Amino acid sequence: MDDIHGLKPFMFFAPSWKLLLLAGFAIVAMGLLATWFLKSRPAKPLPALPVIVEGPPASVRAQLDQLAAGGMLETGRVRDFHASLSTIVRAYLGQKFGLPGRRFTTTELLSALANGGIAQEPLQLVSDLLPRCDLAKFADFRPGRADMDHVLREAYRLVDLLGDDQTPVEEPEESFA
Repeated sequence: MDDIHGLKPFMFFAPSWKLLLLAGFAIVAMGLLATWFLKSRPAKPLPALPVIVEGPPASVRAQLDQLAAGGMLETGRVRDFHASLSTIVRAYLGQKFGLPGRRFTTTELLSALANGGIAQEPLQLVSDLLPRCDLAKFADFRPGRADMDHVLREAYRLVDLLGDDQTPVEEPEESFA
């Protein structure tokens, strides 16, 4: 029984306040240095996206014509086409009815239009058009060429129903053209 020894006495460890103070200063200094480093780095500029219509504000019909002639239908740029179409329609509706059309979600815009007294047929067109654009923009939905033509025709029909297609519409700040 030579290998079994009794309990060792309890050791009390009391760290030096100088050591704790030095460690605290080191942690604060590293935090400040990391903050300075992250804030001093130049931000990466976002790529500028072209606007749909250049020059003076154009009518909605001219913007839709330019979108149709832009080649997105032929090249199959489904997401870009629907994003641009949605931007044009939202800007038009927003300006026509005094709403922040491009800032509203589709549900908010439809609710505001319904409460704003828009006729039933244009409201039905908008409630069919914008969700289709949202599906193509945000979901993995790839409509065919016929569906894209149909959505474009609906946008033209909406402009015809609401009238005043020569209203200059503020150009979208961003586009996918």
